[in-house]
Amino acid sequence: MSQTELDQLERVLLRFGLADSDEKLATTVGRFLCPVLLKCASTHVDVRKKTMEVLAHVSKQLKSRPKISMPTEDLLAQFENVAVSAMVRNFTLVYLKMALVRLTKAGQVALVPT
Repeated sequence: MSQTELDQLERVLLRFGLADSDEKLATTVGRFLCPVLLKCASTHVDVRKKTMEVLAHVSKQLKSRPKISMPTEDLLAQFENVAVSAMVRNFTLVYLKMALVRLTKAGQVALVPT
């Protein structure tokens, strides 16, 4: 299983590397960020290492491109999920904070529970 997960993470890393426009990066982040964050809870050390490599790459790209939209609602749902490990929640929180800053005030208000 670990080799399959490593292959998946390698393909995701390649996808992020090939995202040559803001639109492609936003799409790739929206599709893969939350599933990659879940890999932080893997029982395999090599999978966790590769996950950190992918997340480091994603962080560099997102920090240099502050206009990229992020999957805020998905990150929030993942953070609120009690079945998710503490490690995953902590990393999700990092990206959730990054995503909230990128939202408009109206977008931030829309996320507040009523």
